[in-house]
Amino acid sequence: NLKPETRSLKLKTNWFYVASLSGEGWRGVMDSITSTKSRIAWNPGNRQLAAGLNGLKKYLAKTAIFFVNKDEAIELVMSLPKYKKSGTAWLNQPKNLFGVLEKFCPGILVITDGAKGAYLYLRGKIHRQPSLSKKIVDTTGAGDSFCSSFLGGYIRYCGNVLKSLKLGAINSAKNLTGVGAQDPLLTWTAAEKLMRK
Repeated sequence: NLKPETRSLKLKTNWFYVASLSGEGWRGVMDSITSTKSRIAWNPGNRQLAAGLNGLKKYLAKTAIFFVNKDEAIELVMSLPKYKKSGTAWLNQPKNLFGVLEKFCPGILVITDGAKGAYLYLRGKIHRQPSLSKKIVDTTGAGDSFCSSFLGGYIRYCGNVLKSLKLGAINSAKNLTGVGAQDPLLTWTAAEKLMRK
């Protein structure tokens, strides 16, 4: 566990995957992580989202891959006074959300959208990965399995974002077929068999 009072991390790792951080000291944890030379993939939690885009600005600037679901993306965009009164139709367009988020995060942006799949923004282009779920038993852990699988794929497939998107969709779809966050998850071998279909 990382402690908020830690000001510098001695860990030698290429990547940090950061999910929801609870407690008042989350900024200390993010300060520690962003002070390293490691790349960061970040899926923020409620406390971080409540800080708004301006409150997350210095961390987003150092984030290589940023994951949010569409509702979270809308919440972040609406944290800026300029967009508080934006209409539903405008806010429901991934291109508009990406247009705002890219001003804060120069890295890869990923927005998941439930049954509609996921969208990825990179270098001015939006890529869409349709959902692969056919059966939903329990949604627990589906977002985490998507994000962690995407990152695993991104590392394994040397930055191929389309393969990473598909791997995320495959593992999160499998996650939805069982109860809980871990039991239904696929092994690399099983996931890669499905990647070839």
